[in-house]
Amino acid sequence: PDGRLAASLTAFVVAQSQRAHGTASIETGDAYKDQIQNQWNQNPVGSHHAREAQPHTLDWFLEVERHRYGVYARWMPEVMEFSAHAGQDVLEIGGGIGTDLAQFAVNGARVTDLDLAAGHLRLAEENFRLRGLRGRFLHHDAESLPFEDASFDLVYSNGVLHHTPNTRAVVSGIKDGLLDRMSMGEIMSRQVERSANEARPLVKVYTKRRAAALFQGFERVEILQRQLEAYELPEGFRWTLRASEAILGWNLIVKATKSV
Repeated sequence: PDGRLAASLTAFVVAQSQRAHGTASIETGDAYKDQIQNQWNQNPVGSHHAREAQPHTLDWFLEVERHRYGVYARWMPEVMEFSAHAGQDVLEIGGGIGTDLAQFAVNGARVTDLDLAAGHLRLAEENFRLRGLRGRFLHHDAESLPFEDASFDLVYSNGVLHHTPNTRAVVSGIKDGLLDRMSMGEIMSRQVERSANEARPLVKVYTKRRAAALFQGFERVEILQRQLEAYELPEGFRWTLRASEAILGWNLIVKATKSV
C-alpha cells in the first residue's frame, strides 16, 4: 500500500534479476530445477517482509528474521529445536538467505549450507558475515549430496522438498475451477509460490501419509502440523489459533532419526 515501499521492493527485485543473469547456475538437465534456480536467484525467500531496512544490511536480515519468528511462524524456534544442537554438525539443504541456519549457528552448531540457488547462497554468506557467524556454503544439487554417510548430526530443510522433482508424491485437487484452464502444476506454482518474476517452479502437496512414505528408511518418524495465521481463521475462532494450526496448518514438519 505504501508507494515508497512498492518502489523499494520493485527496485530490489530488478537488481536481483540483473544480478541473477550473472549468477552461476548448475546444469541439472531438469527444466523444473532450472525454474527453481530462476525463482530463488531473483526472489530471495522472505525478502519481501523487510519493509524498513535497506537490502544487504544487517538490519535487513534481522527484519526478515523478526517477521519469520515473531509474526509468520512463532512456533518455529521451539519445534525446529534451533537451540538443541550446540557442538554438533548441522547441514541445511536449501538454506535460503540463511535465516534458519543462523539460529543453529548462534546456538553453537557447526553449520553447512547447501543450496541449488547461487543467489540464495551468496545472500546467506552475506548474512553470516554481517552477523559475525561462521559457516560453510556449497553450491550443489541436494539430490546427489557430496558427503560421506554420517557426516552430520542433523540434516535440516524447510520449504524445499515440495520443489524437488524426484520425490514420491501424488498431487491432486481442485481450486476455483482452475483445472479447466491450466495444469495442476501451473496452479500450484501460481498459488503457492508467489513471485515478482515469471518463474514457475515445481510445487507439490503432501498428506501426512505420503510424507511419512518418503522417510521409510528412517526410525522414530514424527510428523507435526503447523503454520496458520490468525487472519486465515474466522474471526470468532481466532482464539483457537494454537490448537487449530496443529490440525489445519499447511506445513508438515517431519522429524526422523537415521541409524549409523
